[in-house]
Amino acid sequence: MDPAVEEAEAAVLDAYRSYWSVSVAALADPSADLPEDFDRFVVDEARASLVESVLRLDQQGLVMTGEPTIDPDVASLELGDAPEAHVVDCVDSTDWIPTFRETGEPAASDGQNAVVEVEAWATVFDDRWVIREVVVHRDRPC
Repeated sequence: MDPAVEEAEAAVLDAYRSYWSVSVAALADPSADLPEDFDRFVVDEARASLVESVLRLDQQGLVMTGEPTIDPDVASLELGDAPEAHVVDCVDSTDWIPTFRETGEPAASDGQNAVVEVEAWATVFDDRWVIREVVVHRDRPC
């Protein structure tokens, strides 16, 4: 494999894992300030969607406990003047539970798939790979 492609794929996967790390931290305590590295890895639609999720959880008195399991792959990569990558993942949220903040009781809805396909698109911003869009396919178990 071309070393430039290999290096870019590793950087894309690092950015994607960092996206999940800041997501887990932000959703674990939605009433707190956003994690320090939040804007380092998440931009555009991915940022807006995540901020909306944080606000929604906070308004509903929920927190996310535990962590999801991720297993991402870079499905496509374009280098050059407008670098872009497409990441496909199978996210297992079995151990990442919406929980009522006050009682600690689970708040998960019945019938939701715990293991779903997630797609993400990354780009280079400020000389680093960042996640710009994430789509969770709740109707696509994997």
